[in-house]
Amino acid sequence: MYDPSRPRVVIAGGNFAGLETAVRLPAHFRVTVVDPRLSFEFTPNIHELVSGCKQPEQLRLNKEQILGRCGHDFFQDTATTIDPKNSRLTTASGVSFGYDACVVAIGGINNPGAVKDPNQLLMPFKAIRDCQAIGIRLRQLAGKGDPVRLVIVGGGLEGIESLGEVLRAYRHKADVAVNLIESEKALLPSAPRVVDSEIRRICEDQPVTFHFNERLTRASKTRITLGSGTQLPSDLIIWTGGIIAPPELSAWGLKKEDDPWAPVHNTLQSRYFENVFVAGDAAMLPEPISKQAYHGLDMGRHTAQNLKRLFSGEPLLPFAPSGKPMVLSFGDLDTFMIRGDRVLAGTALAAAKEAVYQYVMAHFDPARRTGYVASTLQRAAVGGIHLTSTHLKSFDSILRLGKIRIL
Repeated sequence: MYDPSRPRVVIAGGNFAGLETAVRLPAHFRVTVVDPRLSFEFTPNIHELVSGCKQPEQLRLNKEQILGRCGHDFFQDTATTIDPKNSRLTTASGVSFGYDACVVAIGGINNPGAVKDPNQLLMPFKAIRDCQAIGIRLRQLAGKGDPVRLVIVGGGLEGIESLGEVLRAYRHKADVAVNLIESEKALLPSAPRVVDSEIRRICEDQPVTFHFNERLTRASKTRITLGSGTQLPSDLIIWTGGIIAPPELSAWGLKKEDDPWAPVHNTLQSRYFENVFVAGDAAMLPEPISKQAYHGLDMGRHTAQNLKRLFSGEPLLPFAPSGKPMVLSFGDLDTFMIRGDRVLAGTALAAAKEAVYQYVMAHFDPARRTGYVASTLQRAAVGGIHLTSTHLKSFDSILRLGKIRIL
């Protein structure tokens, strides 16, 4: 039964957008987060697992503990049915939750493209377990003493960051070579062209060959075939082919056939159901934005704000994406900070990416009230948080860090 003093909010999905929505809602809201994964994963830094710079436990936090700190509930299961007309969410185990408002933050799923991969040779690059498996496999191959032929499919953010970590760990080994396949004519097609030029320049002396305007069409245990018919040897294929909408969005009526994602109003309410909000990668705003973790956090924060306004009888506010820059790590060879058409570069900017990681982990850390200092120090977050708060406010302040160049 509806109690206006204690609104029921069920959140499907508990990573950046879903978890941020929950922690921003006060304890008098009856909040339940439903997600099959117990751990929050800081996915923007999973590429560092490939080289071993980070370990899985450094990128995980316990969702049950995070939500418990806020007075909310976590239910570890998969949301299988959302019925907006009857305001109910049902899980794979048959448990049903009634709600006054539902937040869908289930993100996207790996885009398999048109590749025939019956033997599951393509190693995805979407979660901690994926990058951990890639790192283990690379170490196994390199440890055998035989030549290693690595293929990276995709020259977007994930592809470039994975390449950077491979070069960090293996560029000094003469028997390791990388082929990177990109369907467009440049790396990071949506970024300023200077980033493509810089990465290519850096890789001139590296064991890397780029294949542009190409697509992977077939994979076997020893080689791949491209759309042009070119065949390349391969011992390991890293697949960074982007994400697509999960089928649940269509099944739940939040996405029509022609919608690439779940369309929302600028308030983040579903265009099809007033009692459903969609946040994070699953949402398609009237003016689309990139699928970035910082947008997920901002959307989660805004969803919580609008839920509070909804149940207070106040008008909902439009979401305005923040102007935060994207930080692209290229191993220990370079780091790029991209904001619109402006690009800064320099290895010193790696501290900025680390600072963002430390800041977000400290924000969600379930030990922030008890044992906060010890937990934070364990991740060396003190310096990172300070750097975030004092040096990342503008490009001009970032330039004062030193050893930074304008591209």
